[in-house]
Amino acid sequence: MSNEVEVGIRSAEPIDASAMLALLKQLQSESDFFELDVEIDEVTPQSEAQQIELLNGSGTNIILLATADDNLIGIGTVQQINDDTGEIGIAVLNDFQNIGLGTMLVDELINWQTNYSKLTKLNLEVKKDNQPAIHIYHKLGFKNQSETKQTIWMKKESED
Repeated sequence: MSNEVEVGIRSAEPIDASAMLALLKQLQSESDFFELDVEIDEVTPQSEAQQIELLNGSGTNIILLATADDNLIGIGTVQQINDDTGEIGIAVLNDFQNIGLGTMLVDELINWQTNYSKLTKLNLEVKKDNQPAIHIYHKLGFKNQSETKQTIWMKKESED
């Protein structure tokens, strides 16, 4: 009998809201690199489901979920920050890091941005001591734009 787990990436659906909130809470507790813009305990599954529905129809925002069998193990997002630019966010549970999942999520977000969205640029902010993430972003074509003492801002523009 095999211990292999089937890993996949798919778009979030409103039905994922409760599991997604649980994933976000676990990611926040596991990582010093993962920060949320909202107080996660104040978000209800109903409001999260509505948000997923709105984002799915926008053409400028997306939530991708990484799964192992039927469990959520990672998330990748693009959130529109101005007319032509989206900001990427990626997080993977500790138990599923270092197997290429972060790279797969970023690659899928770039594919979505290039082929399906109205955005022409992707930005991100990464902490300087998160070397694995920095390596992924450089490998996938992001360039350093500016930095502070603790973070680096990176950008990737469409190639067409």
